[in-house]
Amino acid sequence: MDLRHDQSSKMSYRPQTKVALLVESSRSYGRELLRGVARFAHTRSSWSLLHQEMTIDAITPNWLKASGVGGVIARVDSHTIDALRLLNVPIVDVRCRRSFPFVCNDIRGQQVLNACKAQEIAVPDELGVIGVDNDDAIC
Repeated sequence: MDLRHDQSSKMSYRPQTKVALLVESSRSYGRELLRGVARFAHTRSSWSLLHQEMTIDAITPNWLKASGVGGVIARVDSHTIDALRLLNVPIVDVRCRRSFPFVCNDIRGQQVLNACKAQEIAVPDELGVIGVDNDDAIC
C-alpha cells in the first residue's frame, strides 16, 4: 500500500500494481536484472514485486494465476508462454534472443556494421554488434 500526503494534508491511497518476476537468479544476468527491477520499483513506481526462485527450465508457478498480477517480467520460453498469455496482462520477455557477434576490436566492429548496412541488415533490431576497445575515434 502506498500512502502519500496530498496538498491538503489528507492521506491519499495509490494502489500498487503487482508485478511477477519469473527470472532465475543462479546466474549473474538474472541477479543483475532482478536488482535493476527492484531499484526501479523502489524509486520510480508503485509496483509490488512478487518473486519466486526459478530455474531456467521451470514452469510457471501455481500461485501466479490467482495472484492478481498486473504484469509479468520473465524469461519467456516455449514451456511458459501459453500459461503467461492466459493471464491477459503485459509481459516483458527479458530473454536475449538476438544474435550478437563479438568482434575482436572496434575497427572490425565498424567493418561488420558496414557489411550490415550493405546487406540492409538493421542494427540493432536484427543484429547487435559488440566490440571491445570503445575507441572514441571509431565509435
